[in-house]
Amino acid sequence: KGSFMIKNNEKTEIKISNNKDITKFKILVSRHHLREEDKEFINQLKITNYVKKGSAGLKISDIANGSVELYFSSTNKIKIWDTCAAHCILEEAGGKITNMDGNNLSYEKGIAHTNGILASNGLKHNEIVQQYNIFTDNFKK
Repeated sequence: KGSFMIKNNEKTEIKISNNKDITKFKILVSRHHLREEDKEFINQLKITNYVKKGSAGLKISDIANGSVELYFSSTNKIKIWDTCAAHCILEEAGGKITNMDGNNLSYEKGIAHTNGILASNGLKHNEIVQQYNIFTDNFKK
């Protein structure tokens, strides 16, 4: 039924950005969990506009309201309670969220997402997953 924001007592629907050019994506990265591998992947995507910010839920919500296009973390430190509400908000706004392999996130077991998270405006999500898989294959070599 959509995602909404109330500001100044007015309810407005929020939507993801319609930007499809990955090199022009604005990206949020973790203040606490940013790994060197993640920085290298950002460089591979040719994204230069990124900002560090705390709270996975807030970063995902920023994608939902269209102010940024991408957030990911390849760590296993992102807790499920940090993403479950934002997950719903993002998908209702038109975005997509998966683990780094492109599989659905699980909220059934454990306390953390074991294969990272990837949240985006959804327009190039599958392409980013594919590029990440190529990147990790090459990174392991």
